[in-house]
Amino acid sequence: MATSLVLYSTLLAFSPFSFSQNLLTNPGFENGTSGWTLAGDTSAQFTESGGRSGSRLAHWSSSSSYTAETKQTVTGLAAGTYRLSAHTVGGETAGAWLRAYCDGQNFSTPIPSSPWGSWAKVTVDNIQVTGNSCEVGITTEDSEWTSIDDVALELVSSSGGSEIVIQENAAGFCGVDGSIDNNHAGFTGSGFANTNNSLGASVDYSVDSDYATSATLDFRFASASSRPANIEINGSVAGTVNFNSTGSWASWANESIAVALRAGENTIRLVSQTADGLPNVDSLTVVGNGLNPGACNPVPDSCTGMDGDGDSLLSCSGEPAVCLLGGGVGSYRVTMRFDARYSGGLEVFAESRRRMFTSPQQNTSADRCADFLVDVRDPEGEPYQSDHGTSGLNLRITKGSVALTALSADPVTGPKTLFIAGDSTVADQLPQRYAPAESRYTGWGQFIPTYFGNDISVSNYADSGEGTAAFRTDGGGLWNKINARLKSGDWVMIQLGHNDKTTPASLYRSRITNMVNAIRSKGANPILITPMIRNAGDPLSAQHIWGDLNIRNELIGVANVQNVPLIDLMKLSSEWAERIGRSAAQAYFVDNDRTHSNEVGADLFAQMIISEIRQQNIDISDYLRNP
Repeated sequence: MATSLVLYSTLLAFSPFSFSQNLLTNPGFENGTSGWTLAGDTSAQFTESGGRSGSRLAHWSSSSSYTAETKQTVTGLAAGTYRLSAHTVGGETAGAWLRAYCDGQNFSTPIPSSPWGSWAKVTVDNIQVTGNSCEVGITTEDSEWTSIDDVALELVSSSGGSEIVIQENAAGFCGVDGSIDNNHAGFTGSGFANTNNSLGASVDYSVDSDYATSATLDFRFASASSRPANIEINGSVAGTVNFNSTGSWASWANESIAVALRAGENTIRLVSQTADGLPNVDSLTVVGNGLNPGACNPVPDSCTGMDGDGDSLLSCSGEPAVCLLGGGVGSYRVTMRFDARYSGGLEVFAESRRRMFTSPQQNTSADRCADFLVDVRDPEGEPYQSDHGTSGLNLRITKGSVALTALSADPVTGPKTLFIAGDSTVADQLPQRYAPAESRYTGWGQFIPTYFGNDISVSNYADSGEGTAAFRTDGGGLWNKINARLKSGDWVMIQLGHNDKTTPASLYRSRITNMVNAIRSKGANPILITPMIRNAGDPLSAQHIWGDLNIRNELIGVANVQNVPLIDLMKLSSEWAERIGRSAAQAYFVDNDRTHSNEVGADLFAQMIISEIRQQNIDISDYLRNP
């Protein structure tokens, strides 16, 4: 991976959902030294276990004549003041420094000695940046050494740059899940965005940037109660804003967050984290360089040449519309067009409540098109479920069915496929249409298809109650189902551990390793995923440990030994729950269940995985849908 990166996807790697955005690649060395350049005494720079959580960087110079440097160049920086920090433990470090080189100036501080087992934070403050890039790193000389983890480069404050203010119903304002109101005093412009009182309600904006850069988002808001919200940039969660109570609906305040934008158009979505919805939002001010309000263009997949099929449209009925398209087991390319006169949100599910496509409310008049691959299986949901579901290809349009003007579904032979091996927290659960969305058991594997484009099919073989035994390569029933279809160029995501409570560590390790080897033997690509947390209040260090089996440590170990991409969903979800609190996090799980996510939770965990795919630049990112 290049050390210059697209910054919008870096946040989840270090401090997910925090106010400061870490601009570094692989800051915790969970992927070895990927993203870092080693110079000087390179043999004395390597990663090992024993980090603050996972791996750490061992860093030393082997003699007084050698200097060791581990460094990374970050580009696309906005003018402003930055902070560089790292955590260190052990070592005799009179000859070690944490440093930044920006605009011809050196900023550094010595790395102090710290007792083993006691991590100390070292910080370089007041780093002034006027140009576009900085080189940051660790330097060790004179036979000294240290251990480093969790390096962070963060924007403290912006200086200069352009400022754009986006008001409701103006350029850059793309829509609200609710209404534009003016019944509370003190607003600017023509009114304010008032969302529906619901979990997941959103306000959408668009900003164009001349180049990849960091920026500050400043929201002017009013609320009679605290209403926390996630900030999504280009489809990935980039942070959280608390939006504490301002005392009344007529008292206005501001909340800011630093984010990273890519070159070109950027979608900015403010998404409520509670059933109360968002505060009233008066305006969004964006401070940065080379910025302009965006056009709010949806980013549809191409439907060029699609005339639709009258018979296919006739297969749809009801509201929400259900389309029974028939056919047998296999892969199908579905293409849909929605009329430009409809500006509301779109949402399409397939088979056993797999979400395939979404599009937010828009304020422009343009046709919107959806194009995706559906994997039709029997049963259509979990592999071992007794309810086989509806025969053939079926769709459910929960938003926008009145605007559907064209629909086609055609069989596809041998598409690239993403297989998923997992348990009930991943599985295609039953539709449960009798229950509200917050009470429907939903695996993240049901919602991850919406983030992939039309060149890959998602085939989810996760099943409730299953662990590594069902996926063992020497006769596991679920492994046999995947293996029968697996081919060169395919991908397999593996999240197993919730149901391995009686599995010894050595057996778990060998089963995961055997899966990795079997997948690669067919020319396919494995991705390991640590299981999401149970929301019982346990710290990360106590999650998913059964006897001598520490699930997270074993997966990190296999990933390091086998050089397999690892997505640490356990750490990401633990830091998220710690950030918002166990009580608020429970809104993302089914009722009082501490293990199984509901629909909004499944979508959140799917987003965490997608963000890591982008941040780590895993090759499957080529198949992601444009956000």
